[in-house]
Amino acid sequence: MKPAVNFKDVFDAVASFEPATVSDPVPIAVEQEDKVTDTMQKMIAAVETRDVDPEDCVFYHHPTTVAALEAEIPLTPIRDEPMTCFGHRLIASRSMPSGQLLFCPPDAISLDATVLEPLAVVYTED
Repeated sequence: MKPAVNFKDVFDAVASFEPATVSDPVPIAVEQEDKVTDTMQKMIAAVETRDVDPEDCVFYHHPTTVAALEAEIPLTPIRDEPMTCFGHRLIASRSMPSGQLLFCPPDAISLDATVLEPLAVVYTED
């Protein structure tokens, strides 16, 4: 059995990525009045401004985000299909910091929390 990815480590690596250049991961400020869907749409738009195809990107989040998202839009899981929103997979992990979102291709960050493609990574800030 493969060990589970610790998304807290992944998120911390993204948020503290150095050096500060234009190709760093993009932080998205979440406003108090923003809904989860507003934030997700900002994240998709941020990836598009970097000439990264968002089609391959996935939303990583804590399971509590799904409850907040379902309060805004109906999510209808399809048997044996991954849950999606705005055409992107939703991957929940209890190791992801609660209330935070990460949006990137699955191979943009390694299993040991190394940021491989900072240009393609968008995350929410506190």
